[in-house]
Amino acid sequence: MATPTGSTAYSLAAGGPIVVPELEVLTITPICPHSLSARSIIVPSTDKIVIRFQESEEPIALTLDGQVDLEIDSRAVVTTRRARWNINMVRLPDSDYFQVLRTKMGWSGEARGVRS
Repeated sequence: MATPTGSTAYSLAAGGPIVVPELEVLTITPICPHSLSARSIIVPSTDKIVIRFQESEEPIALTLDGQVDLEIDSRAVVTTRRARWNINMVRLPDSDYFQVLRTKMGWSGEARGVRS
């Protein structure tokens, strides 16, 4: 799960979308899905996400922020939501989100349809 700020990090690497920072949404992106039908979904940041698993004899690993791995039982229910607090982000006055994105992504040429 990622916020718009996190959408250009792990979520993008896993095939998720790029989400502009002004949107108040959460992105849920499957990591290494075993099915082509498993795709990212974007939900309002006010939603509570509840994840249930199919019964399985195989262990399930829950990974949090790429750091903490927990083995959980298939009967476990994982619930997550946006934090109740916000952080302040520093935005430089001459910094353009889409220009920075183009540079970081290695995109060249004229961008069409870019908001100004």
